[in-house]
Amino acid sequence: MGKTLVTLDSISDLTLKCAEQIGFDGATLSLGARAEQQIRMGRAAFERLTALGEKEYIYGVTTQPGGRAKQIADDTLQRRQGASLSSFIAMDFGFSDSLLPERTVRMIALARLSNALTGRSRLTFETAKAIADILDGPIPAVPLASATGPGEVIPLSWFLSPLASLPLKEGEAMSLINGSPCSTAMVCEATIASRRIFDVLLDLSGLMIEAARAPLMHYDRRLSDLSQDQDFRHMLARLEKVLNGAEPSGRLAHQAPVSWRIIPNILATSLKATRFAEEVAETSLQSVNDNPAMVGRLDDPQDLAMVSAGGFHAAAASRAIDQINAALADLTVLLSKQTARLVDGHPFGFPPYLCPSDAYGVGGEYLAWLQSGASERARHAAAPATLSPGLEDPDGGQSDVSATTFLAYERNMQARDALYSAMSTAIATAELAMKIHGQSAAPHVERFRARFDPIAGYADGLTTMGQSLRSAKCRLRSWIEGGSGEA
Repeated sequence: MGKTLVTLDSISDLTLKCAEQIGFDGATLSLGARAEQQIRMGRAAFERLTALGEKEYIYGVTTQPGGRAKQIADDTLQRRQGASLSSFIAMDFGFSDSLLPERTVRMIALARLSNALTGRSRLTFETAKAIADILDGPIPAVPLASATGPGEVIPLSWFLSPLASLPLKEGEAMSLINGSPCSTAMVCEATIASRRIFDVLLDLSGLMIEAARAPLMHYDRRLSDLSQDQDFRHMLARLEKVLNGAEPSGRLAHQAPVSWRIIPNILATSLKATRFAEEVAETSLQSVNDNPAMVGRLDDPQDLAMVSAGGFHAAAASRAIDQINAALADLTVLLSKQTARLVDGHPFGFPPYLCPSDAYGVGGEYLAWLQSGASERARHAAAPATLSPGLEDPDGGQSDVSATTFLAYERNMQARDALYSAMSTAIATAELAMKIHGQSAAPHVERFRARFDPIAGYADGLTTMGQSLRSAKCRLRSWIEGGSGEA
């Protein structure tokens, strides 16, 4: 089956769903007739503006870029630096030790077209099409580390490397290399992954509830009548579906530990972070982030102006990812606590280490130890990527504050990996508990259990538990970060 072709006709086509198709499902892009008309109109408007002689100062057009922004370029230099990207900036600059996931790089292409679809990027239609065509060939490598700067010039120098020698017209080079399409792509990817994580965590929460035989009263749908928090109500409703058909008898006669009672609260709070990120992602996809930005009416050269602005600094995207990272850390700690309580056994009347009396029990404690490591890694990754006072730029300090989205996103990848470890360990622990009490789970939870390879137990001395954990983690990552058909 061939890849899906997504046609963009207007800025309203740039949605999270579209980003998911391009990034996660590998769809390719084409520009429709309305998009072509808008892009050509914007280019014509820019040429009319510059023809009026109103270009004494247009950053990156009549000036050199970066710290050389104070230096007006003569006509010869303007023509030379605008001829191609490789004559304008250094390409593939910096280190490439760790890379953005390919799905995220694919979404950069989508986000890079947002300015063009409004008619305000100064790109020709041919250049805009070349950006879309990047998705048809080998996807360029873009570094995750060493990309922190005042904007996104360094990572874009990698992403745009297939277009390094593309003939450009005046103003196009800066319109390609400036802005914040990387931040938009990163917040889109983090948001989509976060939504998918929730779907799996709801099922996993059901498994942990059934493994502990936690009282169903903790998840009574009528609790929603006591709260005005719509996310809390939503989580109770979804948990009710997950636990539908759960056996009410044979459960704890007393309340479960806190880490079970607060499942709806923590999931609801985490959902708020995801919803905020969704809003930021959708807004970023449909906003102009050029520098300089072309403002005013496109059909009136007298009203048009080129304005230097801060669209390259996507503070909202960075902060949205920070909030997701904090939520991932909370969820990791919650699973860590639940695992430790199950391994302890005492709160639920289970034997220590969930080890039958006739089995050799060394090794069960490793499950709790693994969770401690995951929690620590997630906690460190949850540190917010605040503005750094460390960046100082030579030649007048033009670029004196660095963008933070790459730092936040790198931590997101770390927090996500820690959570996958915690989830796989929780699944293995829950399976040991289910073998101890021997009760079946709610039908939905049983279907979730069946999606994993057989989990090692004490019958084989836990000798293959490491393999079981790795297999579960790999499967979780595939469901969450793979194409839509993977789940």
